[in-house]
Amino acid sequence: MCIAIRKNILENLSIIKKMMIKMIFIYISIGVLFCLMIDYAYIEKDRGNIHFQHMPESGVSNTDRMITVAIWPLGLLMAIRQIIKDFKK
Repeated sequence: MCIAIRKNILENLSIIKKMMIKMIFIYISIGVLFCLMIDYAYIEKDRGNIHFQHMPESGVSNTDRMITVAIWPLGLLMAIRQIIKDFKK
């Protein structure tokens, strides 16, 4: 009986470990997508698109990209907050 319980616990831990790896992969993937969107905006600015001319002149460094990947949920919440503020005006 103890062996069966131990086996069940180990299987559950294995499932949890796999789920955590998937969650971390998804989190990092979404952060990378945010970085790609920022890079795309700078590319469009360089092409002369009038919708992106308000962006700062300096590009994005690798440190900025790492920070973006790490804290993308905070950036998303700030963007939503700004959209709501703009909509109320």
